[in-house]
Amino acid sequence: MGLIAKDNGSSFTPAPEGTHVAICCQVIDLGTQHSEFYNKDSHKVLVGWELPNEKMDSGEPFLVWKRYTLSLGDKATLRAHLEAWRGRKFTADELESFHLKNIVGKPCMLSIIHKTQDNRTFTEVSAVMALPKGTTVPASEHAEIMFDIDDWNDAVFEKFSDNLKKTIMSSPEAIQRKSAGTVAVMDGSPDDIDEDSIPF
Repeated sequence: MGLIAKDNGSSFTPAPEGTHVAICCQVIDLGTQHSEFYNKDSHKVLVGWELPNEKMDSGEPFLVWKRYTLSLGDKATLRAHLEAWRGRKFTADELESFHLKNIVGKPCMLSIIHKTQDNRTFTEVSAVMALPKGTTVPASEHAEIMFDIDDWNDAVFEKFSDNLKKTIMSSPEAIQRKSAGTVAVMDGSPDDIDEDSIPF
């Protein structure tokens, strides 16, 4: 299911449909979430992209998000999107352990469609693709965010919307950390990445 920022009472304009240059600027661990539709629990992660060439009325670039199940299984959407983004399949070793910090700051192409629910229009990231060679990517205007429940960062968490905080705190991982008093502040920026390697 695609995610978009909540309309806080004012008129909301969704990001335009089509294929856009995008920069991944957010990876947010949501912990284990329950799906009423599928009646199952699964670990979820929220990935956010800036669309540097598409501006809102305020002049700021649009942000779009997609919620994924944190899985690289054969049928996982996250795996399909990452492989299309990378332009190659994962190796067996990579499937054993691929850290999503590697995608933060990386450009790609996004295919965006609109969906309407309860008379409101939402954006959905329907596909992620490799950036064509030679494509110019403007500098990102949004700060990079990497939030991992296991490496809790209060400073990053406090920047989230109330709804996002509530979602994270509903996860058993966050509840356990809170009850154990093990929430600690640490640097939430991703480690340096070798820019000469295959995209990520």
